[in-house]
Amino acid sequence: MSVAVEEIDRQVDERLKKLARDVRMPGFRPGKVPLKLVAQTYGRSALGSARRRRAKGFHRGREGSQPAASPAIRASKKKAAADDKALEFSATFESIRR
Repeated sequence: MSVAVEEIDRQVDERLKKLARDVRMPGFRPGKVPLKLVAQTYGRSALGSARRRRAKGFHRGREGSQPAASPAIRASKKKAAADDKALEFSATFESIRR
């Protein structure tokens, strides 16, 4: 499965901005934590969430099946070049046939 890097980046940015409004960290008032600090703390989680949402959206397009659980997602083992515009990963699903 391949997804445009810009699409994933946009979803990650949206998630981090939502978190920044509510996250509480020592030394900052609620909603005033710098986005860079939120990204350092929650960036990996936001990236994983964006990948899972994209994988689920891909699977929903297939006729006659429904995911039984969240997919197992693995990043591609290929070394990405700096000019690549797509993120490659695989998603393994357990499906329920209708």
